[in-house]
Amino acid sequence: MGGAGTGTGGKGRARGGVKRARGRGDVGGAAGDGDGADGDGEGNEDGEEEAWGIANRAYFQPGPTSNLALRRVLNERETPPPIVASGLVSWAEAGELFTIFYEKCTPFVSVLDPVLHTVSSVYERCPFLFTVVLAVASRYLPSRPGLHKIAMHFAKAGAATAFVDGVKSVEAAQAYLLLSVYGLPARRWEEDRSWFYGGLASRIATDLGLHRASATRPLSERHERELLNRVRTWLNVYNVDRSSSTQWGKPTGVTEDAAIRSAKAWYRRSRYNHTHDVHLVAYTELLRIVSRFHEKVYSDPHAPNGLNKRCDFRAITEETEIEIRGWHDEVEWSYANESDPNDPVCVFRTKGVPIFENYMRLVMYSFGFEAAWKRRGVEPGDMFFVKVCCLQAATAVVKHLMDVHAALGILRYAPDCFFVMGGFCAAFLLKMLRPEFAALLDVEQRARIVALVRRFVDVLASPAAAVDETHTPKLYAKFLHGQLR
Repeated sequence: MGGAGTGTGGKGRARGGVKRARGRGDVGGAAGDGDGADGDGEGNEDGEEEAWGIANRAYFQPGPTSNLALRRVLNERETPPPIVASGLVSWAEAGELFTIFYEKCTPFVSVLDPVLHTVSSVYERCPFLFTVVLAVASRYLPSRPGLHKIAMHFAKAGAATAFVDGVKSVEAAQAYLLLSVYGLPARRWEEDRSWFYGGLASRIATDLGLHRASATRPLSERHERELLNRVRTWLNVYNVDRSSSTQWGKPTGVTEDAAIRSAKAWYRRSRYNHTHDVHLVAYTELLRIVSRFHEKVYSDPHAPNGLNKRCDFRAITEETEIEIRGWHDEVEWSYANESDPNDPVCVFRTKGVPIFENYMRLVMYSFGFEAAWKRRGVEPGDMFFVKVCCLQAATAVVKHLMDVHAALGILRYAPDCFFVMGGFCAAFLLKMLRPEFAALLDVEQRARIVALVRRFVDVLASPAAAVDETHTPKLYAKFLHGQLR
């Protein structure tokens, strides 16, 4: 990837790779599999049987599929992706779906470069990513209302095939990232694959060395874009890993490294950086702050879940609050000076700051509130956690989703995490209405919470947010409606 991999690992290895691709129907299944994968005993140029594993002299050399041109040839010799071969999606519809993806989904998840990732290039580079883009965008194709569910089954089948036989590539990591944020709802928690897909993306990205800075000097615009594509993918891997961990209480799987720490400088280095990279990096910086908070809170090696119940939650929270305010000031300056005011997507992305900032605040302050309540019940000094922080933060997120995202007509294209954040905040507000917290709120405050959540439920259930009955906002609307009764 990145235009740097041109080796084929030996002539005999390249021939074996092409033969395997023809015989097995893998999407570039020769990557790292070696010759004789079909048991045909094909040897190398000296007539000797080529060794497997570490005994193979070409073991650590790039395989044929690391060369984009050769990978294109291998994929061209394959049958088209099942989503196209089955006739489910025509080539004309594929172009329409890519347009929908870039216009509607990219404002939320800017992992692909429109210059590199055109319909034809993605088709040639990674049929798996091609299928996933079509499947994600198919939810928003008005002429085919029933397409999404079927297309997502093709995407899930492609994910399974890519895991077993596919090529480890940047595009494969990107495909798993998209599946982790735009998935199908599961009937049970144990059946949800979102976090699993994000983990696959991080493992592939780490295996490809995307976390290591490249010392390669770009030879052309396209080569430079390929190098930027690698770093952009790694930042998205980090963001998905940390945000998923925050939302679902899962352990993190990606370590903060030099690439993450230097992200603020990365998006300024090249004139070919995407205009959306500034917003991507801003979110990375916020997640770094929240990660440091979690490291301090989960610092007890003897606790089953690591939570340090003896730490000073208020002191840690106030320290982190100072960091978040500093982040806010930096982001305001960066967006005012480095975000394109003439790009509607950039304008929209700058409006997303209050959602992420206040959601992370609620997550942070809820630790102190929960700890105080379990220890002794909320005392006057703890009202700092309740009224000043938790309630304000939760209310700000819910209002922003309704009054900004829904009002702009773009909420329905948001990935699931936006509805998870809104649902968590609304559920927290409803939790404060329980009898045990009656002393914390007066009658007027309680009435305002009920009215706010009812309005939020109506928005989530409306066409402004939900495309169909199985869309995530519709499901959260049903859940919150049940909590209101």
